[in-house]
Amino acid sequence: MPSIHADVSEACLQLLGQVAATGARRSLLIHGPAGSGKTHTLARVRSAAVELRPVFSYVRLAAGPGMVRRHLRRCLA
Repeated sequence: MPSIHADVSEACLQLLGQVAATGARRSLLIHGPAGSGKTHTLARVRSAAVELRPVFSYVRLAAGPGMVRRHLRRCLA
């Protein structure tokens, strides 16, 4: 269903376009409850952004909302 989270998909594609145009690095955190369509939305973005050659990574969050930054820093550094 293309209309589900179409605004989020468009925002992701715009961000990827900016990165492709400027060479800047950006991060995007997509969160939501189980079954809300995160994986479906990312699959749509991934298939639409083939020519941009984005790099997707997955980090399983093992932290509460107040500790997300610290957790991501620890996982990515």
